[in-house]
Amino acid sequence: MRWSASRGRSGRPAHTARGAEAARGAEDGAGGRPGFRVKRSDVFARDEFTCIYCGRMPPEVELSVDHVEPRMRGGDNSSGNLVTACVACNRAKAGLAAWDYLAGRDEERARFLERATYVWPRLRAAIIEAAPEP
Repeated sequence: MRWSASRGRSGRPAHTARGAEAARGAEDGAGGRPGFRVKRSDVFARDEFTCIYCGRMPPEVELSVDHVEPRMRGGDNSSGNLVTACVACNRAKAGLAAWDYLAGRDEERARFLERATYVWPRLRAAIIEAAPEP
């Protein structure tokens, strides 16, 4: 089967999780391959069941998976764009890109950059560049 912009190699429409990564040309690496789906449990385990923004853990908080660059802003479901966030931080971030959410939050930004070393380099650079000048 041939690949096209509207359908991934699997024949699934591009708007599905797998097809969207293929159509966007997701960056290389685990979870960036077309047809590879990142599991929530793998994201939580990689982040040691800790919110990447506030540092809290269950049972104090409920965890969710957050897109560093939201899907509605061009982000994908690759492992380099997914982080563990508590429900409260994920709701506060809402549809913002992580660099916009973290721009005025020095402590959270420092924690994110220290712990989320696997995030795509272009996204990490955007977070660093969005920080206000001292």
